[in-house]
Amino acid sequence: MVKQIIYSFTTLVLLLLLGAGSGCTHVPTHAPSGKIAFTSDREGAPSIYIMSPDGSNPIKLGSWFGIPNTFCWAPDGERIAFIDGDGWLCLVTADDGSLSKLAEIPSYSISWSPDGGKIAAGCFDYDIYAIGIGTGELQNLTNTPDIVESLPSWSPDSQKIVFTTSGPHPTGKNICIMDTDGSNVINLTNTPDIDDYLAIWSPQ
Repeated sequence: MVKQIIYSFTTLVLLLLLGAGSGCTHVPTHAPSGKIAFTSDREGAPSIYIMSPDGSNPIKLGSWFGIPNTFCWAPDGERIAFIDGDGWLCLVTADDGSLSKLAEIPSYSISWSPDGGKIAAGCFDYDIYAIGIGTGELQNLTNTPDIVESLPSWSPDSQKIVFTTSGPHPTGKNICIMDTDGSNVINLTNTPDIDDYLAIWSPQ
């Protein structure tokens, strides 16, 4: 069933939008660098592609049966991480498309630490985990059955994680921060309103 849902989610899950269709007529003074990763069914089945920022040189890396919103680049730009339809954290290399499975961890959001050492995942059991890139070792950072934690995002120095939470404490849905081992949790917002859905740390 998960794969059927994902199969229908075929057209362009972009990590970086080029502004097409936005009505913007500004012409950049220099060519953007880097690569754009996306998924497409242009060859029949959903697959992962990369292309240049001007849309040229699309390269197919491999098949895509993944969970939407679990798709991110490694900080060095050499690999892409995603959660596949069977709940495995997968890594695919951007130069040759080789695929490896790092750990089984059914998740709906992932974030790669800026130092490249770990991936944080918001999981379907509503806890946040850290996964070691070199070992595949899982660490439950929150382990709170009565509270929902989700959408982790790393600080630029890889020393903190910001995330969203909801449950009996605190009230409402709020933004929290913690050390990367799950300690020193601090509630940054404390309102009956909804501070949720997205919490992302700026790169600087």
